[in-house]
Amino acid sequence: MDQAIQLEIEDRRPGSFRRVETRILVQTPLGIPYGVTYHWGDSRTEATLVPASGLDESIAVETPQGARLQVWRYPSRRECLSGHNSRSSGVLGFTLAQLNRKTDYGCGPVSQLQAISDADFFHPPLKNAPLLPALARLDDNAQSLEYRVRSYLEANWDSCHQPGGVASVPWDARITSPLRDTQILYGKPSSHLGDPERLVVAPGSLEHSILFWRISQSEIGRTPPLASNALDPQAIRLLREWIADELSQRPSFSDWQASHFGSENNPRSRPNANPDGDEAVDFLEFIEQTHPLVPNHEQRIRMRTSKENVEIQFRQLLNRLYETQWMDALTSPPLWRALAVPENRPFVSASPFWKTVIDPQPHSKARFYRVIVLDP
Repeated sequence: MDQAIQLEIEDRRPGSFRRVETRILVQTPLGIPYGVTYHWGDSRTEATLVPASGLDESIAVETPQGARLQVWRYPSRRECLSGHNSRSSGVLGFTLAQLNRKTDYGCGPVSQLQAISDADFFHPPLKNAPLLPALARLDDNAQSLEYRVRSYLEANWDSCHQPGGVASVPWDARITSPLRDTQILYGKPSSHLGDPERLVVAPGSLEHSILFWRISQSEIGRTPPLASNALDPQAIRLLREWIADELSQRPSFSDWQASHFGSENNPRSRPNANPDGDEAVDFLEFIEQTHPLVPNHEQRIRMRTSKENVEIQFRQLLNRLYETQWMDALTSPPLWRALAVPENRPFVSASPFWKTVIDPQPHSKARFYRVIVLDP
């Protein structure tokens, strides 16, 4: 497998790309991969093998403010294996969630995943592309700040930061893991770097959030540590807003327990408790922002039926993930299935709104629906 890498030598002018290196990953008969890198230099026809220890090169990039030197790191053999490890079966590349986005191939925006499937790259062909996980762009202001931050962490860090990964700090960058289970918030770093109050992320404190420190400076210890010499100002800004502003104002489940029950140790405040008897347990009441002592407080699901379709409406809240499901009969166990329509795609909104999901199939018999909500 080889990967040719290019660099813009005139800032923000795509036509100025220069081929910099080609990386080749070799899979041995024993299943143990190794990587090699080739340096193109000024040649367009012949590349040179980089030494096993790697190579640093300063490349001049023209910007409106004048030339700047971009330090390009050609990885060593050891650095290649830090990413291409056994956890990833030796392979790194785009994930399904990264590819699940709209792309215009000249005839209007279409699902990139569906286009890849239609080009016969998936066997068997892809089904229900709208329902598959999708990362958010950093500049997609329609999606929540937190989901964009977590998309950035997944795209840049999950090869190391997940169970069984090579990182020494056991926090989980995967966007499929609920935030409360990732050890990102209040997690213990492997090194405090001289400040014992530092955590992976300390809500409300940039100074004590080692994750922010590691992406916002160019000293030893910055991350991602490989193939990343330039700071990402957009990611830094989003992390700053998330940690310093949004997280500092968000009540935790413990805060919610104390406000409604006087203490998080009250048995009536346990996550699976249901003191008002309305079938919504306390943790669901917390993520739906309903009152745990008022039965059926603020029901948010509405339905409208016609001969042509069924409309399911519900109130979607900030930083919550919703999925509308259906089944034809109340079986045991229930066989709920996600409604395969574009409006039901995974989407974490930047602000609350009334969402409408339409089931376009006319039905001659009863069909049952429900909306599940997750705290991603």
